[in-house]
Amino acid sequence: MTLAEIDELFVPTLTGEYDDDVPWEAVGKLRNLGTRQVFERAAEWCTSGDPSKRARGADVLAQIGRTAEHPHNNFPEESYSVVSQLAQHEKDPLPLLAAIHALGHIADPRALPLLIENSAHADRDVRFAVALALGNFANDPSSVQALIALMEDPDGGVRDWATFGLGVLGHADSTEIRAALLKRTTDCTWRGIRRIG
Repeated sequence: MTLAEIDELFVPTLTGEYDDDVPWEAVGKLRNLGTRQVFERAAEWCTSGDPSKRARGADVLAQIGRTAEHPHNNFPEESYSVVSQLAQHEKDPLPLLAAIHALGHIADPRALPLLIENSAHADRDVRFAVALALGNFANDPSSVQALIALMEDPDGGVRDWATFGLGVLGHADSTEIRAALLKRTTDCTWRGIRRIG
């Protein structure tokens, strides 16, 4: 496939709103293609001056090459390097949350400090992304503490995903964890599921 053809596949990732079906279908096609050329273009987008391009670059790298038959990122080290750099320096909430989702999917434990650093971010969607991403590290002691803190978040969706990460994805057990889970049994707030990169 030529670079021009790959660039053509990237175009619809920027159409409509971030959570719309069309751009996510395009992201899915690029992930499934999973070639070095797709990686290089997505990595380039992660350094773009356009925040939408930075977000979509991270979205592609999050699961590049992953399929039901091949459940691994084709370029895990390189994807982690690109996306972690984005997360460290990003100020715009959209590419930041995309980078955080990507770090969760890549599941490299080196990402934990970056994720935890954003667990009190002012933007609800960024904290939501952190709650989801930390679920991939639910048994790590630092992740456990961050998830317990997110279970007290003002936003119900953030609380729900933090609870899911700790109570369903994790196997850690302590008096503190049990008390946090018990407290959540009386919390009925639910914002619904947003598309998760």
